Amino acid sequence: MKVPHPIAEATPLNVVVIGAGIIGSSVAYHLAEAGCSVKVVDSKGVAGGATRASFAWLNSNAKQPRNYHDLNVAGMQEHKRFARKSQRAPWFHPSGNFEWSATEEGEAELEAKVNRLRNWRYAAGWVTVEELERWEPDVSLVRTRKMKIAHYPEEAWVDARRLAFVLLRRATRMGATIHACREVVWMDAEGDDRIARVVTNTDERFDADFIIVCAGPATERVVSLAGGSLPMRNRAGLVALTAPVAIGLRSILHAPNVSIRPDKGGRVLMYSRALDVPKGGTLSGLDAMRAGGRVLAAAADVVPALRHSRIENTRMGVRPIPQDGLPVVGLLPGLQNLYLAVTHSGVTLALILGRLIALEVALHRPQRVLAPFRPERLAIGNR
Repeated sequence: MKVPHPIAEATPLNVVVIGAGIIGSSVAYHLAEAGCSVKVVDSKGVAGGATRASFAWLNSNAKQPRNYHDLNVAGMQEHKRFARKSQRAPWFHPSGNFEWSATEEGEAELEAKVNRLRNWRYAAGWVTVEELERWEPDVSLVRTRKMKIAHYPEEAWVDARRLAFVLLRRATRMGATIHACREVVWMDAEGDDRIARVVTNTDERFDADFIIVCAGPATERVVSLAGGSLPMRNRAGLVALTAPVAIGLRSILHAPNVSIRPDKGGRVLMYSRALDVPKGGTLSGLDAMRAGGRVLAAAADVVPALRHSRIENTRMGVRPIPQDGLPVVGLLPGLQNLYLAVTHSGVTLALILGRLIALEVALHRPQRVLAPFRPERLAIGNR
């Protein structure tokens, strides 16, 4: 997928970005780079919500349909480009990813996926168990049958919180301001088709030519303040982080019951979809640690050295998922200046969406690659 070159010139606008997660941080940075006056408002702090609890895996591994896959591939390429541009990018880890199944049925599904990805010119192939264990000496798999292991060499992981801080630090150097611990509770209308300003729970008022909603799981609530409706099917999920452990894990691993990847400081981050809970659900601190212990036990079946580790902390977050599972990017129908940006693939898409949104908002240049993801498809309306 071809995307435009970075913004060179822009009409100055006064923009309020609601949300300081990975997408809001990227949008703020790219808008500030485009010459806009940017204020970022967040009910928590920088990367304090879904970004903090993300597995932060850059991929287009199972993204369908094709236009969604292509957008994620562009997102992966944008991360590489931004890392090269930054010269030193300690948040970016091009590790590759290995995936396998414990059943013949699961392996058939995996083979179909790899074939589809190859047809789409995505880097995907096969390795043997022995090849994986040579590449990752700390991995030890039980051989109940001849296993095929999928390998995706271009996939990566990022320290998403660190990247969000880097983006906002660069944005503030260009004049952006950050307003943390402020929840937007009201929007003042200007006529029938514009929002003049947003009002926070601290009674601060931020005038705006444009408002970009990057509020993640809170997007549905924020949209309702403008008289609109955005159906979401958010899910709460948990990631668990080990204490530092003496292993040399380099890659992302997707085992049948657990996903594992290295993290900073010699730690290992783990996630299991089985621990997701429905929208609005949560776990107590004790239950979260118990769940983390179960994930660690599953991970230790793959990386035996983890049996000597312990859970250092768990991170519970609500994952933003629009009703049909695809991104929502564009103007809320009926309003000229309220723009939505919400997706489940927040980390992979953050940098590319930030740049494309800045092109649309600051330069008034509609981006064709975003056309399939406009809010209209979900029958959203205002007032």
